Order: sequence, then structure tokens, then C-alpha cells
Amino acid sequence: MRSRQDQKTAGLRELLVGTSFPYIMLLVFALVSAPSCLAFESRFYPAFPKRDPLHNKVFSTLAKASLTIECVGQDAIDVYIGNYCKERDSYEPIYFTKNQIHLFLKKQKDKRLLAVWFLKPIMNMKKERIQQILNDYKAFFAEFGYERVLILGAAASGVYVVYDSEQAKK
Repeated sequence: MRSRQDQKTAGLRELLVGTSFPYIMLLVFALVSAPSCLAFESRFYPAFPKRDPLHNKVFSTLAKASLTIECVGQDAIDVYIGNYCKERDSYEPIYFTKNQIHLFLKKQKDKRLLAVWFLKPIMNMKKERIQQILNDYKAFFAEFGYERVLILGAAASGVYVVYDSEQAKK
């Protein structure tokens, strides 16, 4: 036989678990269904002289990309289809226009994250010109149904987040 104190403790435990169960399930559901990605502000994330705490998060997000491409101009896109020389361990890119890669992007099956690098030829332009190129690419990439488009800008001492569609949704 259980003592009266044990019965009270068991009854109290049942009451707490019974009344809090819906809240626990709601919390679990919220955690499971919450987006697993961090939206980045459009700004510079330095690597040095002092590393921005989010610098590594940008690159860990980039590592999860369904597809990564590089842009050196408004219509010069590298989709990593080029000549690779094993002896020199070098890559010679072939640059495509948006029209040439349209079907390639449309046929991609995994549309979770498209990572786009704006290389230094773009990043060294005047801000107004960078904005024009960004607007052109944003409109172009919107056609393909990617859940997220992350456009990064190359820099020697860090990385620019030029555009993050997750941030734009907020």
C-alpha cells in the first residue's frame, strides 16, 4: 500500500503532466516546424581584423546550398561547367549568359537554397551599378522557385551578404 504522501505526490504529478501536455506538444511542434535557417542582414561580415560572430554562420549556410554559382558580370555566369586541368589543379571557367542557363536552373530538382557569388568585378563597381545588377539577378532567379536565394559578395577580408530572400520575407 502506498502512503498518503505518495498518493498526493502521484496525483499532483498526474495533474501537472495532464494539464501541461498540450503546452509541451505545442512547444515541440513550434521547435520542429521553425525554420532551420538564419536570415542574414545585407551587410559586410568581416573575417578580420575581428571576425564577426555570424561570419561562420554565413559559410555554414552556404555549405548547405542546393546549387552554387558565380557571377562576374551582368551576363557572365559560371555554373562550374568548365575545363579542369588535373596536372595544374586549375579550373578554367566557361561563362554563360542568363538565357543560356535558364533551362539548366529550371530543371534543377533540389530548390531549397541557391547560393550566388558576386565576384570582385561586380563588387568593385559603384554601388548604383551593383544595385542594378542585383535587381536584374533577383528578378531572374525569382522565376525558378527556389525557397531561398542567398547572394554573397566576395571580399578579401570577409563576405558581403548582398541579398537574402529570407530577410526580404520579413
